[in-house]
Order: sequence, then structure tokens, then C-alpha cells
Amino acid sequence: MSTCVPSKKFVRVFKKRKSFAIARFARYYTLSPLYIFSIVVLGTNGVKVSACLASSLLTFSILFPARSQDLDRAHASSRHVIVNSANSWQEEAHRSKAAPNSQRALAIRAARDAYIDKVYGLGVPLEQLEEQHLAYRFPNLPLLLGSSEIPAAFRDESVFVGTFDAFDPVLSKSHQTIYEEIHINVERVLYPEQSDLSGSMIDILVPGGTVLLNGQTKSYHTAQQEYGLSPGHRYVLFVEYIPKGDFYLLRDSISLDSGTARPNSPAATSAATAGKWAFTGLSEPALLTRLSAELKKQQHQ
Repeated sequence: MSTCVPSKKFVRVFKKRKSFAIARFARYYTLSPLYIFSIVVLGTNGVKVSACLASSLLTFSILFPARSQDLDRAHASSRHVIVNSANSWQEEAHRSKAAPNSQRALAIRAARDAYIDKVYGLGVPLEQLEEQHLAYRFPNLPLLLGSSEIPAAFRDESVFVGTFDAFDPVLSKSHQTIYEEIHINVERVLYPEQSDLSGSMIDILVPGGTVLLNGQTKSYHTAQQEYGLSPGHRYVLFVEYIPKGDFYLLRDSISLDSGTARPNSPAATSAATAGKWAFTGLSEPALLTRLSAELKKQQHQ
């Protein structure tokens, strides 16, 4: 029986850029009809066929970057065109936030770098990646407010009303990622009740940003997003606290700029379009009253 053996050149290049190769394989191959047919219909032999096809696609993607870039463009053009990008501010070039000068601040920065590198990094410094790979943004994950019910609050979750006050782009120490520290001015805490964060500033970390690196502008994960946080805007923020690193992750948000509740995530917008979003048409006072009552009830269950 013949077998599919990757060439020596493929093995050498694949080892050098393993993380990127896996990412591209996941984007263009694993969800393709050909892959599904191979696994479901052909069974064990299908796995072997799939491995051969994957080897061929990865070889093509890595050894022929020009055509690979064409595929990226075709993939992007097939998606929904975003007129007003919520994250256009991440394309503004700034110097990376300076290294802290205290031991505690250094430990916090190291923990934040490690978290973002692990979740969003490709395993190599940004200087070694081609431009089209730097712009890619991972797909939105399912968020909380996609149903008609007010979301249950989890142990490490908080719900704030706050304003996007400022941001700082950070190039991780390993140079594998750029991320933003979004500084939120907390106006009111809806959950948990015992929180004393009202009037304080918290940091929400999001992947992506633009920094000046070695005299050049370097962007990472700045592909346009229709939903997200924008400077100067007010939101109800559903966040998860990460103690190691003293930061928050955004789980979902509701825009308050118009004076009424407005969905700010793909799932919530889909629910609102279908008439199933719990907060459609609520004024800000009515929204906060309803959220406070529901969250208080959950806290005491």
C-alpha cells in the first residue's frame, strides 16, 4: 500500500513555522466538505487521505506565500463587509507601554504577557511573521447575551457600568503578541453587591494592537470587528476577573450611548433581530433596574 510521505523541505519548513501552519490548516481545511467526507464516509482510510491532503495544503500554504495571500484575500472578501469598525482605534500606532519599575507591577505585566501569548500567540516573534498573518483575528467566541434570558452570573464574573477611558498597547516581552490594556472608569457595580470598585479604574485586556517596533509600525490582530469596545463610549460590561495578572476579560457588553439598551455582540444582535433579546427597547434606567434585580436574585440563590 502506498503512503503519503511529506518531503524533507516540507518537514523543515513546517517545523520552523509549525504554529502558523496549524492555524492556516484549521482555517482552510478542517471545516471543508472534503475533510468531512473523508472522515465520515471513508472511515479509517479517510483519516489517511485527510493526512495526505493536509500535508499538501500546508506545503502549498508555506512554500507559496504569494498564492497563500491570495487565499487570505478571497477568504476576507467572502465575509460580511464592516462599514464602521468598532476596533479601528487598534490600528493607531503607539509606542508599546513602558516596562514597569516596581516588582509587583513587573509580576503583573509578566502574567498578562504569558496569558495573551498562550491564548493568542503563534509561537514565534512577530518579526518572523508575514504581514497577512499579523492581521488575522481569531473568530468571535459565543458570548453571554445570545438568549432571551438574563445571563447567569458565574463565580468570577462581575457586571459594571463603565466608560472606555483610555488604552495602552503592549508588546509582550516575547514579542509574540500585541494586546491592549483598556482602562475602564467604573461608574456603578451591578454585581457582586459587595464590590467596592465604583469610582475606580480597571483594566480589560483584548488581543491586538499597533506599536512602533524597531522603527517600523507593527500591527497584530487588527482585522475589522463589527462589535467591541470603543474609546469614550459607555457600556454595561460583563467581565471575568483573572487574579494572576489583575485584569479582566470581556465576556459581553451592552451599549448605553443611545440612552437605550443596544446589543454589542453577534449573538445578542442575532437574538434582537429575531425578537428574542431580553433588553430590546429598555431605557438605561429600566435596563439597570432589571439587571440589578436579576443579578441580586442570582447572588442569593
